[in-house]
Amino acid sequence: MPFPVKRYPTNAITPHGAYYFLNGIKPNMTYRSYDDTSVFHLMGGMAIADVINPESVRLKSLGGLIAPWVPIEQKGATQDGVTFVDALYDPIDADMVVEVVGKTPQRTAEVIRDWVAAWDARKPGELSFFDLHAGRWWAPVRWSQNPIDKITGGNFTRQEFTWPFKSHDAFWRSYDNLAEFRYSFASVEDEFETLDDWTLAYSGSGLGTVQAAPERTGLLASIFGPGEWEAKWFIGGTDVGRTVTAQRTGFTTGTDRQVAYITLGSHSSWTFWDEAYNDIWVRMGNDDVTPGDNGVRCRIRPGNVELSYFIDGVETTIRNIGVIVPPQPGEKWGIIAGVEGGDRTFKILRGKKGLSEVATVVEGGTGSLMGEDYRGVGWGLESGTSLTIEITPADLRKFTAGDNVVEAQSGMLRRINMGDQPMWDRYTLHGPGTFYIGSGPGSTEMVKFGPLERGQVVQIRTDPRKRGVVDLTSVPPSPQQLTFWQQAVKDFLTFASGNNSSPLEEEILSKFGIMPPQGNMYSLLEGRFAKPIPPKPAAGPAQAYDVLVEVTGGDADTRIVAAGTPLRRWPL
Repeated sequence: MPFPVKRYPTNAITPHGAYYFLNGIKPNMTYRSYDDTSVFHLMGGMAIADVINPESVRLKSLGGLIAPWVPIEQKGATQDGVTFVDALYDPIDADMVVEVVGKTPQRTAEVIRDWVAAWDARKPGELSFFDLHAGRWWAPVRWSQNPIDKITGGNFTRQEFTWPFKSHDAFWRSYDNLAEFRYSFASVEDEFETLDDWTLAYSGSGLGTVQAAPERTGLLASIFGPGEWEAKWFIGGTDVGRTVTAQRTGFTTGTDRQVAYITLGSHSSWTFWDEAYNDIWVRMGNDDVTPGDNGVRCRIRPGNVELSYFIDGVETTIRNIGVIVPPQPGEKWGIIAGVEGGDRTFKILRGKKGLSEVATVVEGGTGSLMGEDYRGVGWGLESGTSLTIEITPADLRKFTAGDNVVEAQSGMLRRINMGDQPMWDRYTLHGPGTFYIGSGPGSTEMVKFGPLERGQVVQIRTDPRKRGVVDLTSVPPSPQQLTFWQQAVKDFLTFASGNNSSPLEEEILSKFGIMPPQGNMYSLLEGRFAKPIPPKPAAGPAQAYDVLVEVTGGDADTRIVAAGTPLRRWPL
């Protein structure tokens, strides 16, 4: 059971503090203990204590936040001056003067005890700054040496002393900049300017209808504009519980392996006794008179996702999956029906910028219908029950669908560096496929990695000073963690090969779960990354850069996730 977080000041933010915070008058400076059990607000609106409970640690002065550096120079035998090569930064070695305040000497002593306990020489805490203009920047910090001032404990209600600390990283960091490349399956794509391309089937006693309409109407449209077109549910009266199922007219995929996505335009409504739903349909009957009589439906609820199949209108539930975070406006939801080696395997995805897997579901048995007569796609909406009127499902902003086929696709990863230091990206590659990534922003020279098999995950680090390839599929176990038979196989092969690796040995180790099937992952890497993402200009906004990527032999499981950590010398 985790410990509760102890905060100083103990009070909620004061009106005075809220004024400082909302108007950006003072940046907020916060220290979080190495074990996440205590938080000290040292400066800014959050650091203002009330007069009833004044217990707090208040910053008086601060220095050394910018790390020192050492220039690297070369000098020739007959050279005037020197040639500048580089500059390397040392750790941040800083200190602050703080004042501990308590209502009584005993409370002051308690605050000092909590402050000392929150710091450690080995395990780093987090010192962070938040400013409305610069954002949030932080660094891992350790207690660097014992205080030079006398700390008298519980003799006074105020105690001031100097506190030295050190960050072994040279820079302050902020949230990673992320971008994702996935295969696009847009054999059919609709942004709902009209519903003429859809066959609609209604059921239930309600009178509501789905219509193509702009995102905003009335006064909001006059102020902010109409926005994007959407498939919206319009309330039809007091009767409730109506469902619409929409099938793309005249469209079928070429294979049984399908991919379909919807993008939500609003929240789905709910009450304590009913909810409104959004549906994604795959493997619908091509010639069904009524859409939804046959097919596989992914029903998206505020608290769970339900996967079912229908045969002649009779529903059979495959799986219910709980979700903690309800569906959000602007979020994309999708279903993959069938993957290589598993035509009855379904994957449910969600996300805004990138997609993450909600669940993988394998149908037990062969109940759902498949084949060339069941390759239609579509979507659906269902209204719910309120006290007097029906409640509405989320608006739909976009629908895309296509075949989950293995092919080559290319695209761009948009990269933005908010720091003042070059940003070396980390690329996480999800198989299957062979991956090609630009050696730098704007470069057409490609770095190749692969091929990766389905389920393999590898991270490529572009920073030449760090380990370049990390296999995230499985971390090689230590000898103590290996089972007896795995260790025996490894010992035997080591003896038989004279400690020299061979292709046969690597294949056997792979079969026994000891190493990847391709052998050494570095053997799959061809080329070098040449340029990082440039830093933000000294004056002006950060610039966007594009990195070219291409994948061959991939499908819906394939993706590239780029992550870069912005770094800067000064956190404010």
